[in-house]
Amino acid sequence: MAIPIGLALIKKQTQLNSKANVDSSGLINVKEFGAKGDASTDDTQAIQSAIDQAKTRTLTTIYLPVGTFRISKLNLTGISGLTFVGAGQNATTLQAFDGVGPILDLTGSHQIKLERFFA
Repeated sequence: MAIPIGLALIKKQTQLNSKANVDSSGLINVKEFGAKGDASTDDTQAIQSAIDQAKTRTLTTIYLPVGTFRISKLNLTGISGLTFVGAGQNATTLQAFDGVGPILDLTGSHQIKLERFFA
């Protein structure tokens, strides 16, 4: 049985370069930027830092492991070719911090993908 591309990238998370927080395949793990995913911490800045790192690369994947990541607003403006990969349905959640919204600003962006968050 073939390993889906998203899972192959996730498997590579253990090979992250701690200086750059990015592995050779372009995978960025938000935990490397300080995200907790504990449903109480505001993870906005940590995830935004991962996104900002992704802006300097092409075809980057940002991995959000199991957890509930509370965010207020993420700036994805002008980004192309970015994929967010979760740990699976009901395993990874992006939750608005204190019910504020919208939580994603996609102005001028294209080819943004969300994988392994939904059924």
